[in-house]
Amino acid sequence: MFALAIWDHAQARLFVARDRIGKKPFFYAFAPDGSFVFASEIKALASVIDLKPDWESVRLFLGLQYVPAPRTGFQGVLQLLPGTFGALDATGWHTDVYNDWSTVAKKEPSQLNEVQLVEEFAFQTRRSGQDSPADGRRFGRGVPFRRRGFGGHGRLRFKYVTRPLQTFTMGFPSLHMDERREARTVAEYFKTDHFEFEAKPEDLLRLADGLIKHYDAPYADSSALPLWLLAQATAKEIKVVLTGDGGDELFGGYRRYVAYDQAMSICRTPVVGKISAPVSTYIGSLLHDVRFKRMGETIRTMQACRASAYGELFLRLIFLDAETAVYF
Repeated sequence: MFALAIWDHAQARLFVARDRIGKKPFFYAFAPDGSFVFASEIKALASVIDLKPDWESVRLFLGLQYVPAPRTGFQGVLQLLPGTFGALDATGWHTDVYNDWSTVAKKEPSQLNEVQLVEEFAFQTRRSGQDSPADGRRFGRGVPFRRRGFGGHGRLRFKYVTRPLQTFTMGFPSLHMDERREARTVAEYFKTDHFEFEAKPEDLLRLADGLIKHYDAPYADSSALPLWLLAQATAKEIKVVLTGDGGDELFGGYRRYVAYDQAMSICRTPVVGKISAPVSTYIGSLLHDVRFKRMGETIRTMQACRASAYGELFLRLIFLDAETAVYF
């Protein structure tokens, strides 16, 4: 992972680039005097440009819960796309792509059938959890590390680990999202040195302003608040942690996957689908529960286009397209 800038004095040319998946950020803008400014954090640009909201980005954010690149949420501030390089010289600013995953997939199509692909995926997943010499790059050879969270990948890691582990988890009893009992069961099974913490609403409120300053761009994942609390707690014990972030997306762990399957089942009978959509929407309005409203809209959209219904359910998690269009 990288984001870099190289100044070629002889050619009076600035070369910049970002890693293939965009793990490292690279933000840039043109200041009022015409100069090119860039940084790894948007707030670093505030000293040279006036940061104003980009309302089209706000509209996208309310629907998608993120701002699609190259937008950032601020007028005139862009981000270099993943797998892209840029050059600034006397002819102006130019960008080009050096890595396009879709092109790579077309040039090198897999020769494996579906069963073989599943087997290969399972093999690579198990391999990623093994404690082999090559894993020093991932797990920090010589540095004590611990597990935080208990996803499927975490259980694989426990299976292959060759050294004692500490595990950490945080519960939210007042929010009815407490998974400490399940985490305790896993910890007991793998005989780890287990730590538990509790997050309270007042703790989360206290952190909100600080986290907004750190992210310095529109960010919709509320889990950042408890993760920050958990990081503060675990930092007292260790330096390096392994987490299971991304497991639900990769392995279909969210409840909305089940909801989408239910919507497809309902729509197999057109009459039932036509009735279910308004009923679900009405229940959502009555109970002030966005989940029923989303299900109703998903069913309604699915009757016209299954792909659009998928986007409506999985992307527009807070506000639907029709709702954001009223205000923007």
